[in-house]
Amino acid sequence: MKPTSPLTKEVPLSMVGSAMFGRYDKISVENTYNMIIADNWLVPYAGYRAIKNILHNGEGRGIYSSTIYNHMIMVIDNRVFQVSSTLDVDQIGTIDTFSGDVFISENNGGQIALCDKQNIYIFNYKTSTFQKITVVSSIGDGTFRPGYITFQDGYFITVNLVNNEWRLSDPNDGTQWPIFADGGATNVGLIETKPTNAIAAVRFPGKGNLLFVFGSTVTEPWYDTGAQLFPYQKNTYMNIDYGCLSAATIATEKDFIAWLGINEKAGPVIMISDGGEVKQLETDGINFRLARLVNPSLSYGFMFRQDGHIFYQITFPDPQDNLTLVYDFSTQKFF
Repeated sequence: MKPTSPLTKEVPLSMVGSAMFGRYDKISVENTYNMIIADNWLVPYAGYRAIKNILHNGEGRGIYSSTIYNHMIMVIDNRVFQVSSTLDVDQIGTIDTFSGDVFISENNGGQIALCDKQNIYIFNYKTSTFQKITVVSSIGDGTFRPGYITFQDGYFITVNLVNNEWRLSDPNDGTQWPIFADGGATNVGLIETKPTNAIAAVRFPGKGNLLFVFGSTVTEPWYDTGAQLFPYQKNTYMNIDYGCLSAATIATEKDFIAWLGINEKAGPVIMISDGGEVKQLETDGINFRLARLVNPSLSYGFMFRQDGHIFYQITFPDPQDNLTLVYDFSTQKFF
């Protein structure tokens, strides 16, 4: 047998890895597709399967699962449906728009709120009514274009996409969005750290009364202190100098919130926070790829838990981007 050359060196080939690609292919092309790491082995990532076909050519715009009502609410094109636990589907209403994201939340009064970034709609499953709600801004010409909608401490909370205003509904009543509540109290908050438009207000999971209010270039933490004139007070000691590029990328699970961040000096970055610490999820290769996205504002994300791992998945569906990234909080790796 021919002896091995002294210049030959054996190098181990790593088969269990992640998306550690570099800025250029000659640095690293390492990628792992449709797999994650568990017990130092590669195992399949979660997929999906068809359960029921409702509309063949409709655009899915939003879906929400109500544990109280025991139904799912979903929006396809301009039609709003409810899906029972036995997969019975019934149309409950229509909205004015046919495309774009729809955000959904519910309160403890039997109301489910839907927002298509033009109007708010309230479905009351106790009375089987569906109605469009008009909100008037406290600023400028009175125009109010609602955005992401959440629920916290009895209030529906949304933002005005055309300025820095965010708004509370009446307690457990999404049909009423007053500027001034009873007794002279106000239902209006403002983002004030720097000039920005409001993008979303999101209840922080696992942190009691903490609310993150996102602007386009900054994020402010607010706390519900129960004050009489306005129940929320801003954290005066810190803010996050990144706003949110797409409200559809905001996702929460357990003690984390993640979103696609941006500010006036930096391009898109993936941000996470546990309510105290804030950091960017980054590698040189991923930052390089994000900086070259053609349409990063067309993006959406979600969190879910699989076998004890918490994942954040973000997708950029523009055909010129065609990118999906998954971050595993357990292994702190991208896939």
